[in-house]
Amino acid sequence: MSCRARLPVLVMASALVAAAAQAAPAPGDAVSFIACPIARDTGPETDLCFFAEHRGERFALLNPPDTGGPELGHKVLVEGVVTDKPRLCGGLQLEGRFTPLRELSPECNVLLPFDGKTTIAAGSAFSVVQRRTGLQELAERAEREPAISILPVTQPPAPAPPLPPKPYPYRSLTLDYLFDSDRGQGPQLSELIALVDYAKAIKAQRLIINTRRAASRLDDGQVLTETQGMGRRRADKLTAIISGLGFSEDRIVARVSEEPPAPDGRDDWRARRAVVTVEP
Repeated sequence: MSCRARLPVLVMASALVAAAAQAAPAPGDAVSFIACPIARDTGPETDLCFFAEHRGERFALLNPPDTGGPELGHKVLVEGVVTDKPRLCGGLQLEGRFTPLRELSPECNVLLPFDGKTTIAAGSAFSVVQRRTGLQELAERAEREPAISILPVTQPPAPAPPLPPKPYPYRSLTLDYLFDSDRGQGPQLSELIALVDYAKAIKAQRLIINTRRAASRLDDGQVLTETQGMGRRRADKLTAIISGLGFSEDRIVARVSEEPPAPDGRDDWRARRAVVTVEP
């Protein structure tokens, strides 16, 4: 067979190799990309769900509570490792984070109609019916028990646990951030309140804040670096929160790194963090 005759075979083989390289990711594979969020109507009883498409696959856009949600008109930075959890909104679930980007992207405007089968997993979003039912039940109960109208709707915080015996141990808390953001997450901020309460109860010598600026490597090799000064912004905001909770600001030490660690495209989102440590 001539070289010319073999050429189509070689081209086809190269195409197959390239296709294999772009095969759908499996559990344990890391992805890091920027894409438009796509909204899906999930029926009259539930809210919209969102996913993004990458490498021929769909990925559910799901963050921890009070972290931030996707928005049409804005692209998202998606980072994480594929899990073996059931699909959500038709997409694979990731252990990671997605960040809505600030820049306007009018092309990100796709809203898919309800397909009769895509649903939202329990606990991943508010059900419209459940929300309405809960409010109705609360209103009816207030009519029967007027005193309930002056009580908190949510449960009061749990009492602080008893202090451990002396010598008091060091305690630390890690707070995660979205890309280029100094906004903390609700559940982690609740843990921060408990940590500061501990520091005040034991009359801690110092409370140390370590923050850093980070970078992310995308699957296409592009590196995104957070805004210069992001580490300091995170430290300053935490200092304000902690001092506002009653811990003396002159005993708060902030250590800031503005030099991002080398991103690897796998767990870069974990580098966007602050570590708060109570030094007894």
